[in-house]
Amino acid sequence: MFGILVICSLRQGTVIFSPCGVILLETIMKLGTSLAVAAMLAAAPVAAATIQHDVGAAVANINGAGYVTGQSLTAGQSFSVMVTDPEDTWSLGAPPRTFRANGKEISGTVDYGGFSFGGATFDFGALVGRIGTGDFFFIGLGGVFNATTSGALSLFTWDTQYGDNSGSIMVDVTAPVPVPAAGLLLLSALAMGGVVSRSRRKAA
Repeated sequence: MFGILVICSLRQGTVIFSPCGVILLETIMKLGTSLAVAAMLAAAPVAAATIQHDVGAAVANINGAGYVTGQSLTAGQSFSVMVTDPEDTWSLGAPPRTFRANGKEISGTVDYGGFSFGGATFDFGALVGRIGTGDFFFIGLGGVFNATTSGALSLFTWDTQYGDNSGSIMVDVTAPVPVPAAGLLLLSALAMGGVVSRSRRKAA
């Protein structure tokens, strides 16, 4: 899950609540400023940003880069991709070839089944994802996934012929974003300030 950073000033020290645990900086500061800052950076959580994308069937080409979301992921991170409206469709040629993101043709008269490309097999017309140059993975109407590699998330319609494709499907992608650098600098300043304050008390 995505975390929220909360800093509370207490008499016995400053506590950081994060998904990585609780760190008492007052104790860490005894070991030096650099270690305190390193500990904060390691414990710093990430926020979650949701961006909506209009994924066009004529653009999301599995022969090329597909629809690039611009949202980057790191291996091991959790993210979600959800079709905004499960009834959305895109057309992949002459009818009956109008599909929902799960690869189901809406007329119900034809089952195109799956086909293989790039080492993966999915239903024709399905919404598919890829991180960087990693493996394709099935998205369909959506779900929560774990990144198996690092890179930018791209979305595709599972079809190799794009000249006669039309329509688009709206997709919401929720992915982690790093803590702003300004926030990390503030945490570093707090740690250094604590060390200075402690040194002055000792000197007194």
